[in-house]
Amino acid sequence: MRFLLVSGQPLKEPVAWHGPIVMNTQEELIQAFQEYQNGSFLKH
Repeated sequence: MRFLLVSGQPLKEPVAWHGPIVMNTQEELIQAFQEYQNGSFLKH
């Protein structure tokens, strides 16, 4: 059996979540999906 405990202070920030992408606002989430679709989501 494996067990992982993760703990931390709450950030008290808004959360917009859809699938594997989590951002702070719905607008950031839309932009992230647009970047993902056009291939520029991952920045080096």
